[in-house]
Amino acid sequence: MRCLFLCFLLSLGSALFAQENTSFLCADGIDNDNDGLIDCDDPDCDALPNNGCAVCPNGLSFADVVLLFDQNCGNQVGELENSLGVADWSEEIMINTSVLSLGKGGTLRLGFTNNQMANSGSNAPDLWVFEVGTAAERTSVALRPVNASTRSALISAGHVDEEGDGYYTVGLIAGSTTAFDVDAVVPGFEEGALRFDAVQLQDDQAGDCAGAITGADIDAVCALSTLPPVDCRGVAGGTALLDACGVCLEPDDPAFNQSCADCAGVPNGLFVIDSCGTCLSVSSPDFNAACTDCAGVLNGTSLTDRCGLCLLPEDPRFNRTCFDCLGVPGGLAVVDSCGVCQSPSNPNFNKSCLDCAGVPNGLAVYDDCGFCLIPTDSTFNQRCADEEPLFVPNGFSPNGDGINDTFRVFKSAGIRAQVQGGRIYDRWGGMVKEFGQSPFTDHAELWDGKDAASGVYVYVIEIRYQRGTVKTLRGLVTLMR
Repeated sequence: MRCLFLCFLLSLGSALFAQENTSFLCADGIDNDNDGLIDCDDPDCDALPNNGCAVCPNGLSFADVVLLFDQNCGNQVGELENSLGVADWSEEIMINTSVLSLGKGGTLRLGFTNNQMANSGSNAPDLWVFEVGTAAERTSVALRPVNASTRSALISAGHVDEEGDGYYTVGLIAGSTTAFDVDAVVPGFEEGALRFDAVQLQDDQAGDCAGAITGADIDAVCALSTLPPVDCRGVAGGTALLDACGVCLEPDDPAFNQSCADCAGVPNGLFVIDSCGTCLSVSSPDFNAACTDCAGVLNGTSLTDRCGLCLLPEDPRFNRTCFDCLGVPGGLAVVDSCGVCQSPSNPNFNKSCLDCAGVPNGLAVYDDCGFCLIPTDSTFNQRCADEEPLFVPNGFSPNGDGINDTFRVFKSAGIRAQVQGGRIYDRWGGMVKEFGQSPFTDHAELWDGKDAASGVYVYVIEIRYQRGTVKTLRGLVTLMR
């Protein structure tokens, strides 16, 4: 009876334990089903598909944490945890239930927490990538060193931290090659001298984003050569990490990732302080531009003047090459044909030196006869009309009817003359009107007679011609009401 009860308790206790038959439970170092067998030593784990335990018999050697995933295409296939633990993909199940597809250019970073990958010191594989398919799609492999000595070894072997974040590209997996030998790319080190705690897998970007599954399809990653974990100081269970600058520090240390930060605060970044004191990438078009003068001289003092020339302010030509004749930079004034500085839009432009014929700086002048001629003209001073008779009417009627209301003297258009002066007398010799110079076009109005009585009056009119001759006209005129 006691045996039956004890057996019942044992069977009940066994039922309370989880079955050790998933990729996670087979890679945690725990006897989950209390059968005395751990991870790949347990037949349940060994029975998982894709031969995970056959390739990597130590379950702790499998990557067990996703540090970063960027699928790039945006059509993620599979869950992140599909890439963790013991390989378990099978053709009998849906592919997206046990793999994670990278996508075109996708990046996956997996970490080892229960162990660390190491070099074997031989030509045996150190890393195995369980990539699903008949041939592995091209995928670059980068490793994160645990300590400074491993980092130095990578750099000495010519491997580059392409992103500046502590992952050094060491090669590719492609086709039938899914295993990777660290000693082949970082030769000359004894077994276990090189330690890594994370691996980066990045699709080679030869694929595209079309279709249900793109890029490499990751089922699991394991370290064939493995060591118990230590931090970058070599402390088992320690938490210090090798930062992106290659310095071993606690992650919460203010100096973490700072010793190699550029001026923008990016570890191993490319920004620098330019000559103008600005933090910029050297490839930026603004690099050194903020303090470059118009001549391209850093911190130079040349300026673009108002004439559009790049000159030093003390240059005698500064603001001078585009002055107009009035001294205005960029002004429009010019010296006209008459020698006068003015704008071409000025109504007097080229007018101050016109001769009588309207020609700028022309030679034509009025001759003594009143004709506009060049002095060399054969008719110059030869067509005077002084002897031609002027017409003086012998009567007028100032009655306001608009007809012959004033006393006038008329001349022809060919006569150049003016009224010099004159007087009007009544028949008893009394002067009733005196006048001076009067405008003389084709006629000159001399007397309106409004205040005079009807009768005969005597006039004396002096006419001065252009060449200076004065002619006196005398006669009688009748005023009629």
